[in-house]
Amino acid sequence: MRHTEYVLYKWHANAETHVLRIGCLVRTFTVFLVSLIMALGLELNQWIRLSLPSSFYLFLVN
Repeated sequence: MRHTEYVLYKWHANAETHVLRIGCLVRTFTVFLVSLIMALGLELNQWIRLSLPSSFYLFLVN
């Protein structure tokens, strides 16, 4: 294998590794963000349920 072919092969392998790493990071961040939003949504839902009169809350739910 000539030097230029080796360099291109090595660059391609490194690029694939970086793409996989970035994909893993994006997936992890997305899961974390969705979990955080869901947790905040539950907290917000409980806060609304406690702070609003029950008849108004039933109106919002239905």
